Amino acid sequence: MRKCYSLNQDWLFHYGAIQEPLKIAKKAYALGGITSPLPEEAGDRVITSAGGDYFLKLIAQGDKQIGLRNLASTDLTSSLSQEWQKITVPHDWKVAQPFKDEPRNLMSGSKSDTIGYYRRTFSLPANLFQDNRVILHFAGIMGLADFWLNGAYLGQNISGYTAKDFDITEMARYGSEGINALLIKVDTTAGHEGWWYEGAGIYKNVWLEVVPNLHIDTDSLYIFTKQLTSQKATVQVDFTVKNYGAVKQVQPQITIFDQTVNLVSHTLATDQDEKYTATFVLAQPKLWTPETPNLYTAKVTVGMDTVTQTFGIRTFSYDTTGFYLNQQHYELHGVCEHQDFAGVGIALTQDIVDYKIKILKETGVNAIRSTHHFASTELLTACDRLGILVINENRLLESTSWRVADLIKMVKQSRNHASIAFWSIANEEVIGNTQLGSRVAKRLVSTIKHLDKERLIISAELLNPEGIVDADYLSNLDVLGVNYPEADVMGSGAKLIKEKYPQQPLMSTENASYFSTRGVYKDDATKQQCSNFGSLYSMILPGKRQPNGLYDIR
Repeated sequence: MRKCYSLNQDWLFHYGAIQEPLKIAKKAYALGGITSPLPEEAGDRVITSAGGDYFLKLIAQGDKQIGLRNLASTDLTSSLSQEWQKITVPHDWKVAQPFKDEPRNLMSGSKSDTIGYYRRTFSLPANLFQDNRVILHFAGIMGLADFWLNGAYLGQNISGYTAKDFDITEMARYGSEGINALLIKVDTTAGHEGWWYEGAGIYKNVWLEVVPNLHIDTDSLYIFTKQLTSQKATVQVDFTVKNYGAVKQVQPQITIFDQTVNLVSHTLATDQDEKYTATFVLAQPKLWTPETPNLYTAKVTVGMDTVTQTFGIRTFSYDTTGFYLNQQHYELHGVCEHQDFAGVGIALTQDIVDYKIKILKETGVNAIRSTHHFASTELLTACDRLGILVINENRLLESTSWRVADLIKMVKQSRNHASIAFWSIANEEVIGNTQLGSRVAKRLVSTIKHLDKERLIISAELLNPEGIVDADYLSNLDVLGVNYPEADVMGSGAKLIKEKYPQQPLMSTENASYFSTRGVYKDDATKQQCSNFGSLYSMILPGKRQPNGLYDIR
């Protein structure tokens, strides 16, 4: 049976750099230090065999610990100082730091960058590994993150907007082997992804998932509206079953509403995958809209594993007359909204995100753009339940292998959310509308459309007064997003594009940006505050806007 265990509690946090553990090892699981159990914690720094003990003592005059140091460079001295503080995640360490008067950080929160470390230990029952896979999940860590577990380097996560998972089944410690020691370094000095407040640290949930050896690959589960009429909806369910155990006879079962389907039985060998597809026809379906956010639940069962997934029945289209939801013209009243909160930072919980969405709905908002990165699970869940359409945005117009891998991961993890109507491939990229940009866009769009058969593709573009764009680049998009078409610096660019490409659907993806500090009515650079009456700080460009309309970007 699939089970999830929260790891949000009982973390230790160190603000600032320490002696960084090694990443490259001479012997397996032998880095030691705070990446392994400490002397006062249950378990040996390095688990060794009788032969290993004999050899280590042989090369170190009978002292096993010295042998580890000599043979494997095992850290035998590092410990936890009093500077380590007990915290709970989600956690944003930047929000508590003082403001710093530095113009280049004005739009990103005016907070200093540094390094932080997180450490947590946990125990696992003996023999848990025999029938299960054990997975560590990190929903989001802001900053360049490095991971160590039980004396070994696990790997790295580059983007703060992408989830990270580790299958630790074989390397975890069970029962009398001792505790598991997990260490994470988070570095915000390695560069920023955004020019907004990004925070720092483990700002989303962490959990341990135990799944049977024979299980449903949750990322492969995709439920979508294949066809919709006034009388019925055809819904398709795709998923993959994986078998890490002994040979099994498999017959998946799927239930949606009052229909249950038993699929064809297959024999799955050890380490074999099998893809499955099922189709459901639902009469008189209750459609999902922002006004009526109706959700259905699908239950998929394979052996001892069951996965439930909510989804919505709806269709999206867009032409030169605008957006259509369920074949009906629908006017979008949207906002571009960053994910931080005043006083809380980016430490995301479902309750605080629900509160934001409820407030936005009360103001008449029916659409939101995740600016400018993949939307959090918390945001998508709130939009599903409360009724907000979402533009889910890819972080950068890059086709590097890790960026494409991140895109694939996040599309798979979010595509069942009823609220997502658009995928945005980029925001204001300077390589947009170039041949290079077109090649990259083509790769990203084909990647998304291979995984998601429902959503529309947009890109939020920088315009120019002459309306110069690249026709090949535009051909990748279902909708051209234009930012600040109302602003003087953009001139008549949007109108000229419309005249030259009359069949190209357009959407205003961002406008009316404004800098202000709640309750402040006079600019104060030393406190990083902007007047609500109309700040001299830029509404569009970085730097400071002068009364004569010029900009000081020093």
